[in-house]
Amino acid sequence: MGITGMIYMVTMLFSLIVLILSPSAAKYDYLQFTQQYQPAACKFHHTPCKDPPDKLFTVHGLWPSNFNGPDPENCKVKPTASQTIDTSLKPQLEIIWPNVFNRADHESFWQKQWDKHGTCGSPTIIDKNHYFETVIRMYITEKQNVS
Repeated sequence: MGITGMIYMVTMLFSLIVLILSPSAAKYDYLQFTQQYQPAACKFHHTPCKDPPDKLFTVHGLWPSNFNGPDPENCKVKPTASQTIDTSLKPQLEIIWPNVFNRADHESFWQKQWDKHGTCGSPTIIDKNHYFETVIRMYITEKQNVS
């Protein structure tokens, strides 16, 4: 192996070490607070709603997003991060963030949003509980319900 090959191998090894040791936090430009109008969600989604929808805008999610390029999804979470939702938050979440397709199971919808989007919110989002607290705070302070 010549000098060029050695330089190539050292460069590749260094790049691999940097990749392994770099923090796993997703890169994003902003947090996108998304809402859905329940009747529209029920009308245009491939899964029909089980119950009549309320004529309200409700939370759909809080998504780390980028101006250009793909948005991060399904990121790894530190094992020490809280993986539970404080039970005191659930009554508020049921009102502002219902599963309009199955009102008997809000938690599966919340879990799906956390897994896909919330896990990528670091460093702004500390853990699962903080994700849902942030959504509640944003809904209250930024609410622009037109119904």
